[in-house]
Amino acid sequence: MNSFLSTTTARETAVFFAESSTTGSGSLKRILFEFDIDTQVISPRPFANVQHLSQYAEEDEVLISLGTIFRIKDVQFNNEQNIWIAKLELCSSGDFAFKEIFEHEKKLMQPTPSLLHLGKLLGNMGSYEKQKNLTQQILNESEDALEQENCYLLLGQGARFLKDYDAAIQYSLKCLELQEKAGVDALY
Repeated sequence: MNSFLSTTTARETAVFFAESSTTGSGSLKRILFEFDIDTQVISPRPFANVQHLSQYAEEDEVLISLGTIFRIKDVQFNNEQNIWIAKLELCSSGDFAFKEIFEHEKKLMQPTPSLLHLGKLLGNMGSYEKQKNLTQQILNESEDALEQENCYLLLGQGARFLKDYDAAIQYSLKCLELQEKAGVDALY
């Protein structure tokens, strides 16, 4: 059985669907994925524009095979639309390092991945500045003590890898302070 991700080349359509979805009161967030797909890149997974086959041709539908590997270029929060925007670039079949990272992370991933998982993945890929920016944005929005705890933990780990040891200590102390206050351990 083949499984596909349905997407569109019409940004307005994607934004409409994202804005019309409900996130409830939980930790679910709206994310708009912007795919950069170079049709010259050789990918082991198929993708196809199926607009001409669709009952709703105006949606400009494109199907992407699940398991297609994309490189994370950027993740930002759009305040105007109240939505996260993740910019992704198609990896070629020659990007074996990304495939290995993906397989490893897939084994470690919890059933419902969060934006913090994305931050951790960015750090594991060596994109510490992107990890820091994403984690700071999550921290600024979060009212959840456990999520804040994990943000400080990730920020501390990222600062350590960037050799900013003073910041690493400060973030780690803040994480410890929140853990002691709550009496629980961090997720990561």
